[in-house]
Amino acid sequence: MIPLRDTIPSSRVPVVNYTIIAANVAVFVHEATLGPRVERFLFDYGLVP
Repeated sequence: MIPLRDTIPSSRVPVVNYTIIAANVAVFVHEATLGPRVERFLFDYGLVP
């Protein structure tokens, strides 16, 4: 099971999580503003597992 809550409050701010979320939002916004160049962007920087 994945824990949803905890009775002990955290004393630190999740800085790493906020940074990852901000980076994802920045890349998404950048992709959305590319228009027709998005295919080239994905070809250059996209990863295939």
